[in-house]
Amino acid sequence: MIDLRVITATAEGLPGDFNLDDIISTSDLQVWESAFDSTDLGDADFDGNTDGIDVLIYQENFQLVNGALGGTVPEPATISFVTFLFGVFLAGQRSAPARTTAY
Repeated sequence: MIDLRVITATAEGLPGDFNLDDIISTSDLQVWESAFDSTDLGDADFDGNTDGIDVLIYQENFQLVNGALGGTVPEPATISFVTFLFGVFLAGQRSAPARTTAY
């Protein structure tokens, strides 16, 4: 399913871009945490205070911009290497000689 929602910038900036660098990133969450219940620096809904609703707006817009996994995808070389290591592990399990006990 493709999400076709668009984040609309307002005169105040992108909702959730608390440090006003035009990027919704983890550094914005740090601004929200420091502004919580004390200033309006983390105000994403533009109601004049920093509260839980603002962090929900940040989370939604962060996921839209960066994807559900934060925008990281493993490289093919990493996947190949992990598959290789798993194969080596399985081969070692199959070829282990049976132990005999001498009496």
